[in-house]
Amino acid sequence: MRLILILTALLAFQSAAASEFDEMKAAAEASKNGKSTPMTEFKEAQRCFLEYKQAQNWLSTEACSKRSLSIGLELFDEGSKNLTSLRHNHGLILAKNKDYKNAIPLLKSVADDYRDMHGEQSDMLGWLLLDLADAETRLQIADSYKNYREAFEILASLKSEDPMLYAELVLQVSRLMSRNQLDRRAYAVAEGFAEEAYSVFSQSSDYPFQSSLSAFLVGKFMFYRKDYDSAIPMLQIATKHSAVASYAHGLLATIYSQTGRTALASEHQDSLKMSNETEGDYVPVVVPKPEFPERALRAGKEGYVIVMFTITESGSVSNIELVEESLQKYGFGKAALKAAKKLKFTPRIVNGKAQKVPGVLYSFTFALRK
Repeated sequence: MRLILILTALLAFQSAAASEFDEMKAAAEASKNGKSTPMTEFKEAQRCFLEYKQAQNWLSTEACSKRSLSIGLELFDEGSKNLTSLRHNHGLILAKNKDYKNAIPLLKSVADDYRDMHGEQSDMLGWLLLDLADAETRLQIADSYKNYREAFEILASLKSEDPMLYAELVLQVSRLMSRNQLDRRAYAVAEGFAEEAYSVFSQSSDYPFQSSLSAFLVGKFMFYRKDYDSAIPMLQIATKHSAVASYAHGLLATIYSQTGRTALASEHQDSLKMSNETEGDYVPVVVPKPEFPERALRAGKEGYVIVMFTITESGSVSNIELVEESLQKYGFGKAALKAAKKLKFTPRIVNGKAQKVPGVLYSFTFALRK
């Protein structure tokens, strides 16, 4: 999610270990016979890592960080700062390449080490927990919000030291969490993050997009818990920025349709058509990400599913049917049907009345990292 966090952690790693790596460099250059040694190989792997990281070639960066870690396991003692930093780097790059399944346990082990090395309230641990929670959220692990909450408690000093950076971070976290199927407690935490962001960005005219986006997210979370009266003014604020307006109009049309205020629903439906580049009279406004089937994950299989359903007058879906599944027997169909139940659309409105739309086709793609 946040390249700034990855780069921050990488820079922190380089700073924390700089003196020790200088010693390794000196030792490597002290080799007089020119033969390859673990130290010279490590130096080359680190050069490779930094070169590809700077070029943002993340797959090659991963290969180099894996090589650095492999050699580091021979050079450094278990529990050392160098080895922990190498694991942190590799975990970050795995996550960057969407290999969350392997990134998460690695970052968890780094979190344990950072607690021992730097203490429970260190900034190093705070940034690490943000990266860990990022990966957990993308893999739809329900308790990821706990690491977000702990991370921002640790990094609370940012609120006064750099309030805009803090607001940007909580905004991005809230945005990421809003895209996933989370429980009530997690959504409450995410809504709190969005409110913090809005309280900062709404005070300045220099951040119109962030102000509108944070207002939209607050309204979206209120919509999730059916607090429509509170959601409406926040979503109305969000309509003021073109990049957010279509989503806000969509949710407002859904709210007014569900509460029987069809004239207002029709107004926002018309605004949605004007602000949205795509043609059509219904637009998805809540799109849950399906869980990747464990069986397919273990086998390294990708797939897709096409479902068909009816969009109801309220914008929810009914009569969901499985049309096509590939590959079969790996659980893709079951996961897609479960996600489809949570889809939410702006309803079709004709002459001020919401209409059912049968026979709507929708596809879910299940892709592994590339």
